[in-house]
This record gives sequence, structure tokens and C-alpha cells, in this order.
Amino acid sequence: RSSLAHRHLLKGEGHQSPFEYQAGCVRVIVAKEWGASAAGQHLVSCLVNLLCRQVGIVERVEIDSEIAALRVWMPAGRQSDFPACMTWLAAWAVGEQVSVLTKGFVTQPDFLVHVGPPTHDVPKSRFPPLVVMASGWRAWVGSEANMQRDRDAVPASSNPIGPFFAASLVAGEIFKRHRGLRRGLYLTDNGYSLWSGEADSDWNRLQEGPPLNGATVPPFHLIGAGAVGNAVAYVLAAAELRSAYIATIDDDRYDDTNLNRCLLAGIKDVEDFKVYSLERALRDVNIDCFASPRTLSEYLGSDRTGLREDLARQVDELVFQHVLSCDDKGVSRQHVQGLWPETLMGGSTLDLIARTN
Repeated sequence: RSSLAHRHLLKGEGHQSPFEYQAGCVRVIVAKEWGASAAGQHLVSCLVNLLCRQVGIVERVEIDSEIAALRVWMPAGRQSDFPACMTWLAAWAVGEQVSVLTKGFVTQPDFLVHVGPPTHDVPKSRFPPLVVMASGWRAWVGSEANMQRDRDAVPASSNPIGPFFAASLVAGEIFKRHRGLRRGLYLTDNGYSLWSGEADSDWNRLQEGPPLNGATVPPFHLIGAGAVGNAVAYVLAAAELRSAYIATIDDDRYDDTNLNRCLLAGIKDVEDFKVYSLERALRDVNIDCFASPRTLSEYLGSDRTGLREDLARQVDELVFQHVLSCDDKGVSRQHVQGLWPETLMGGSTLDLIARTN
């Protein structure tokens, strides 16, 4: 087995043996309105980015969608129209280890995902189909029967936060279904607003929240460029911001056991510093940034050539206004806390739990 599958095929509590089933096929059927929208394309592109990294669980992803102009930014670059660009995305992420097809489907899929309401007869699948919708800060995942009341949901927003979260939920459901549950539940009627922090099964009761496009993000330090740091930069790169400035610090490199959860890194980034893939993505959308492949202590003691003047002056005076800590090591977190930032936010993951403080 590929070492890309190392982490997500480890033995763990709550699920069955990772080798009970062979890697399967995921077919994603995209409703026409959703495939032509920024919300739908954000959702599908993030979902493909996540699924193709589940090597050993997912063998092939099939995208059944009408052709539309690509409306969103993708880390693999702008290669072609939607959905053909998904083949480039998977090849960039994992090479030939997982394939993506946009036509020529000949086998029964193991997993079936509807983006937007199902609109035509669909094949049977080994596992019950999933339906997913997301727009703005909202995301909903569940069964076809439970989404009937929300068939008129409109993907009107270009904000990537709800779609990216929905894609994460679906990727988690594919993982859970493949591995099998000994405890816990599958999602059948689950809606969330990341703006209000509330959960509700009714899409229309979820708060959509304000748009992100045109917003200004104040300069901040992003410490830790692994899975959570990748996700932060991924959202910022896709959000169509007016301006932002990020100084990223991390001395770690990618290897083929951590690539499965770092969505801004492709197979060619293995052995490179993590901060450089974040820098590449942010600069691709004209977000100014500074990448430091050092530890925090080394960063404080270096000359920091190229760092924006106002942040450089603050660092010289050991004054930190805004810090986002995405490091997963206790000692490193203590070092960050020791800077006494005016605003300190932390993000972390454990198993299928995500948390921010």
C-alpha cells in the first residue's frame, strides 16, 4: 500500500478493520445550477481534493456534471473548464494513485454523492446515497428523503467556508462508511451555520452570514503550516479578499505520510518546506505573505528579510497583535502563548474532531 494511506488506515477505536473492503468508487452527481455556481464548484473541488487523498479507501472519483466555466480558484491551477479541471486537481495532489473521470462511467459506484437535489434517475450504490448542499456559511448533509423540503436551496454565495465544510463532512462520511462504525452515527439530516455556530436540520433556518469577497484581513502571524494551516490558507486563497497579509512560520517539511490532509500540497511538494506551498497559493491570488521555514525561536532571532515593515518592527519589539496558532506540539504552543499576543486564536484536530478557540 502507498504510504499516503498510512495515517488514515491505521487501526483505531470506533471503526472496523481498514482491510475489510477494497478501495471503492465515489460518483458525484452535480445538479446543473450547482455545477455552474461558485458554491457548487467550491464544494466539488474541495471534495475531490479530500477524496483523492484517501488512498486505499477511494480508488476512483467520477464527476457527473454538465460543462461550465470554472468560477473558483483551485490549488492545482486553472487548467480547463468544470468538471474537467478535477482530473488535473487529482493528478496534482496524488499523481496516478487515484483517478478522476468526468465521462465513460461503466461500473456501479460504491458511494454516491448528490451535490444539490437529485434531478434524474441514478444508479444504485453499495452504500446509501448522500445529498450535500452548501452556500455562504451554511452546510447540509443527509439522505435524499430528508432533503426534499429543501429542494429549492439556491447556491448564491461565492464564500468558500460553507462549501469547504460540507466537503469535509462528506469526505468524513465516505471514510466512516468504508471503515465501518462500531460506535457513533452516520449523518442523515445535519445542517450547520458556521456563522451562528448553530446546528439545524432545516436549511432555511441556518444563518447564511455575510459575504467574504472584498473583505480586508488585518496582518497576522500563522504559526504552523500543517493540516490546519493549509486549511486556513486554502480558505483565504479562495475567498476573493480585497487585501490580507500573512507571515507563516514552520520548519517542518512534507512527507508522503502527511500529504493526505494538507490540501495546498501536491505530490511534487514532498520533501519541501510546508510554508512554501502556502506562500505559492496565497501569491497566486495576490495575497501578500512572508514564508519562514524556521522554528518560532529561529524566526525571532533571524533578520527576517522581506517581512513587511510594520510586522518586522513589531517582531523587533516582541509585540504581536494577531496570531493564529496551528501547531500540534505542546511545547510550540507554549512558545506561542509566551509571546502574549493581543489576539491569539488556535485551531486543532483529533480524529474526526475539529476545534477552534
